[in-house]
Amino acid sequence: MWADEAALDAAARRLDEWESSLAARAARARDLSARTQALTGTARSADGLIEVTVDANGLLADLRLDERVRHSESSDMGMMVTARRIEAPADEVRYEFGFEDRFDRILVIDPQTLQARVEDGDFNAAASAITAKIVNARRDRGDFPQRMLFAS
Repeated sequence: MWADEAALDAAARRLDEWESSLAARAARARDLSARTQALTGTARSADGLIEVTVDANGLLADLRLDERVRHSESSDMGMMVTARRIEAPADEVRYEFGFEDRFDRILVIDPQTLQARVEDGDFNAAASAITAKIVNARRDRGDFPQRMLFAS
């Protein structure tokens, strides 16, 4: 197949260069993926009352509420429900949730069926809104988020 040793050596060098090029591209792709996953974005309301940071998937990473929020009219804010994941048995996922930063209620989600209930029995608009956000994040990412925010 090869006419001489020089042609065989040249073909081997091209294969080695191709292999090195692929390895370098794979390393750059891994690095880019890691840097992309580490990205966050932060936005602040014009009045400085609310600061929200999201991760590379758009999920809540941090929420900061200025003390002045407590003194704002709820109609000025709309509905803002926050939730944070807490320890739970293996057969359920639990979140503390509530308006603003008052984590005064418990949401329980079955990880198999994604059915949800609230421990106090009042599955109201706030519970429904935060449940929908959590379940959609679970469906999109494959796992339950540590924190979630719903704001209207």
